[in-house]
Amino acid sequence: MGLSERNRASLIRRREVELLEILFGKAALASAAKVATKIAIDVKNDFKILKSDFRVNIIGFSKDGLDSEDNILIKKSDIQENYSIDNNETKYRAEFYKDGKFYGMIVLNFLKDNQ
Repeated sequence: MGLSERNRASLIRRREVELLEILFGKAALASAAKVATKIAIDVKNDFKILKSDFRVNIIGFSKDGLDSEDNILIKKSDIQENYSIDNNETKYRAEFYKDGKFYGMIVLNFLKDNQ
């Protein structure tokens, strides 16, 4: 029997919170904004996702020779703007895979200079 929609959303949220804590540390949990079943992280200038058992794919970022886009300092200018998920070109996806399967995602929200 499959998961109900409510149980599926709860599982997704637990996975995203687990990803957030593993990859950014416990302090990031306090600043995370939960939107539907997605977690958004505010980024001022740049970010680095810590090395873990997950394969990381920053949508719109590309660097030759990388299997996983973790342990790299990334700025907004390193990500192609046409991959933004909003019209202001400030929000981008980071997807996580484990054992070759999609595990979850977070939204990287680049703050404007005046925030």
